[in-house]
Amino acid sequence: MLLASFLLLLLLLLLLLLLLLLLLLLLLLLLLLLLLSMLLRTQKLVFLTLRLIQESKFFRITDILLYIYIAFANCSFFFLVYYCCR
Repeated sequence: MLLASFLLLLLLLLLLLLLLLLLLLLLLLLLLLLLLSMLLRTQKLVFLTLRLIQESKFFRITDILLYIYIAFANCSFFFLVYYCCR
């Protein structure tokens, strides 16, 4: 009985780890899309990236990425500092 509960706990921990890895992969893909849109400067890809960031409510880091993107798009360091520090 103890072994079965231990295995169940281990399985739940592995599923939680898998979920966290999946969320991390999603964040990395979003970051890659953001960098690609910054490099290509295509209007459609920029809007798609901004929409994905706005719809992603799971990560506070996406807001910071959005501020960095806007700062690079406007070539304004002060804009970046202002929005990251508020």
